[in-house]
Amino acid sequence: MINIKNTLYKQVVLVFLTTLLWSSSVLAVTQSKLDRQRDIYVQASQALDQHDMETFWTLRKEIVDYPLTPYLNNRIFLSQLSQKNLSQVQNYLKKYDDFPFTTHVFNRYLAQLGAQKAWSEFLVLQPTVPRSEVYQCYFYRAQLAQGRKTIAWQGAKKLWHSGQSVNAACDPLFASWIEAKQRTDGDILDRMLLAFSAYNSSLLNYLKTQLSDKSISQGQMILDLYADPDGVEKFAKQRKVTSFYQSLTRVAFKRLSRKLPLEAQKQFLGVVKGQHFTGAEIQKLGDYLARHLLYTSDKKAQQWRDKIIIKSNNTALIEKRIEREIKNQHWTQVVKWIAILKAEAQKQPRWVFWKAHIADMQGKKKIAHQLYTRILGERDFYSVAAAIELNAPIKFRVQSALPKGDIKLGTYQNIFARIQELLILDKLDAARYEWQHMLNECSPQEIPMFAAYADHRGWHHFGILATVKGKMWDHLNLRFPLAYQWAFNFFSKEHQIAKTTLMAIARQESALFPNAHSRVGARGLMQLMPKTAQQTAQKLGYTSYSIELLYNSKVNIRLGSAYLKEMLDKYNQNRILAFASYNAGPNRVESWLQRSNGKLDVYAFIDMIPFSETRGYVKNALMFDLYYQKILGKTPYLLTKDELKQKY
Repeated sequence: MINIKNTLYKQVVLVFLTTLLWSSSVLAVTQSKLDRQRDIYVQASQALDQHDMETFWTLRKEIVDYPLTPYLNNRIFLSQLSQKNLSQVQNYLKKYDDFPFTTHVFNRYLAQLGAQKAWSEFLVLQPTVPRSEVYQCYFYRAQLAQGRKTIAWQGAKKLWHSGQSVNAACDPLFASWIEAKQRTDGDILDRMLLAFSAYNSSLLNYLKTQLSDKSISQGQMILDLYADPDGVEKFAKQRKVTSFYQSLTRVAFKRLSRKLPLEAQKQFLGVVKGQHFTGAEIQKLGDYLARHLLYTSDKKAQQWRDKIIIKSNNTALIEKRIEREIKNQHWTQVVKWIAILKAEAQKQPRWVFWKAHIADMQGKKKIAHQLYTRILGERDFYSVAAAIELNAPIKFRVQSALPKGDIKLGTYQNIFARIQELLILDKLDAARYEWQHMLNECSPQEIPMFAAYADHRGWHHFGILATVKGKMWDHLNLRFPLAYQWAFNFFSKEHQIAKTTLMAIARQESALFPNAHSRVGARGLMQLMPKTAQQTAQKLGYTSYSIELLYNSKVNIRLGSAYLKEMLDKYNQNRILAFASYNAGPNRVESWLQRSNGKLDVYAFIDMIPFSETRGYVKNALMFDLYYQKILGKTPYLLTKDELKQKY
């Protein structure tokens, strides 16, 4: 008797295995083809670098359908751009409209048309006012060439009114504007005021030479007040009340406030009365001066400053005033100034925490408990600090990422294929450019899918970028991926630093992008300055150090962790001081500690850090450390017992 059930099972298994083998072979063939194309692409790129066009075109024929071949096409197109006409460029831009490099092609061709004075074609390609100054210069010159003088003169006037030098592409526009007698002495004087505000003395002196004889005295007034702003009160009283004289008085008084705030305070009343400033204008000038009097020791100036700030609606200024009282431990004054904030600002966790903390120090336990409880459960430094003070569990909202099955890439498949190839070829900046371009073009609903996809692929930095773009603040696993685990595990053990602390610094510094390069020159995952990295490398015994090594994730983590270890050892394992030193430098931290002189608790010290960037950096790094603790299944803590009990 035939066992039908068993036979059917064998047939199903056979079909399954056949299908699996076929799928595997197809995948292997596909992968093999992709690997081969990738190698050819690299060879073709090298041939192009060497201007070996015969070899290039031979290789190019073999990779027609390779995802990155359009990058080679783009290099060829750019090299021939001077020979292209408008129609060819438009067709090219349309063909590659989902590639980020089209922006570069567009701008290059626009500049080319401007330089060639091909104004009709320029306006076809750029029919609206561009953002960039140089292209605006060309745009209004094109309008002038088309006989649209009104638009051209409006543009010239707008571009002229700058406190800095304007791009040389505007010179012909300005020359035509001046020749048509459209520029007035008023325009020159207005620009002198802008140059005054921008501290641009060379532009000020140049502009004076452009004035007619009837206005030269006004130009000299501006130069005199720039050189000697403490004459502003006398000037304000002696001049008629006009919009020009009010503007000059305003910029001169601000300059005096920066240079000699005590003298500015003495002159304030005469200045505002002399030019009949309104209530709102008086308050605005007062706020500006009060900001420069925050740290004065002069009693009369302090009283004057506080009268101004009490009437102010400037939240940032009032908060600076509160920070001053926190530093001085004048707790009654802190509560008083918090009450002056707008109602919405008072509800911020930071100020609710301080009201609670002060009530706690004053023995008002019930009030403190109520206030602390009010801000529990938020994903915020002060909410977590409140939980610490209440000895309550640290809790906040956490959302889960999308399951892999819910990720629908749709029309973005080609972009993801390009990004994957760029990453394999270690072209991280180009891959990042592709990713950001896609995020800027996609819908808000698609961003969570892209963040989840990046997480599944291990594209850690790209996932973080997506969460920022989509404001996905509660998606902790996507915002704080477990990247570079081998290096963090190894060097945390080598330097005896908690792994979560190292990860927090890397996440704060570079959002886990190994090619990060800051404005001031910091490089890599942990954003090391070259000099600091070199000194650290020497201590570690590096025999062949170079700046390029900082883009190697393992090297960067090794040097960054060693430098952080130095800071932690210097400050007896105190992360607050170590983080502040990592960001602002140990010399600054030493000066802050000298000022506070061991009188502040941990919260007061953090809130009196004078650099807002460093203050935010320390709070972020502590929170990021906590987030990583939670993600790794540890009991989360914000501050250690020693950090809490230390006086700063």
